[in-house]
Amino acid sequence: MLFDVIIDTVKDSVRLLPFLFLTYLLIELLEHRAGAAGRRRLGAARRSGPFWGALFGLLPQ
Repeated sequence: MLFDVIIDTVKDSVRLLPFLFLTYLLIELLEHRAGAAGRRRLGAARRSGPFWGALFGLLPQ
């Protein structure tokens, strides 16, 4: 019984790997394209950054 659970877990993990890899590539592409402009926007928030973080954290996903 335990062996079947382990085999199913490995199968599910292997099936999920391509999706995770593509997601990782997409995130890296977005970060690369945002580059310096994104860092400038984050730096511009200064003292109001926590306020905006809390406000956007209230939004449901």
